[in-house]
Amino acid sequence: EDCALYKIKTQKQLAKILFKDLKVLKPLKDDSHYNTFTLGSREIECPDRQLDEVHTRIASLLSRIQLPDYLHSGRKKHSHITNAKAHIGDHCVLTADIRKFYRSTSFDIVFKFFNRVLLCQPDVSLLLTQLCTYNFHIPTGSRISMPLAFLANKKMFDELYKTAQSNRLNFTVFVDDITFSGNNINRKLIHIVNKIVNSHDHNV
Repeated sequence: EDCALYKIKTQKQLAKILFKDLKVLKPLKDDSHYNTFTLGSREIECPDRQLDEVHTRIASLLSRIQLPDYLHSGRKKHSHITNAKAHIGDHCVLTADIRKFYRSTSFDIVFKFFNRVLLCQPDVSLLLTQLCTYNFHIPTGSRISMPLAFLANKKMFDELYKTAQSNRLNFTVFVDDITFSGNNINRKLIHIVNKIVNSHDHNV
């Protein structure tokens, strides 16, 4: 409810919040507004200047949403170092990452976030999703990539957190890396983690 994108009723209202005329905003949903290149083995998809302005505004609005303590990416005073420190101790550690996290966060997953979590009207949710996805998934090189990927998949991460809590385990997330630590790590936990992640259309 702290986000200005919450419960937007019309596309005109959305355009006003994004500081763009609707006639300017709608053409930006086309994939031609991305520059793509390969960096090592990774394909990077960067929005052009016009679309980047919109993504920057959306990322700023999403940053108003309160994040859970278990998340160590995209939060002030948190990093891969604080993520690792949370698991220091004489105990077992289980680490895994979500396979192709941005690419597997699909158009449908993003739409459901805007429509069912932020409660935007369907046509508003559709336009937002079109603006925030490339080739039907979250782009790999945008300002919105990390915050939107987490928020769109928060239900999955919350389920993993609850599993950790019920097993008295530490749990953290850093982008697409998930870590459990404690004395109750076993094959059953690995099975549960796989089952939860698979149920949200992802793989570890």
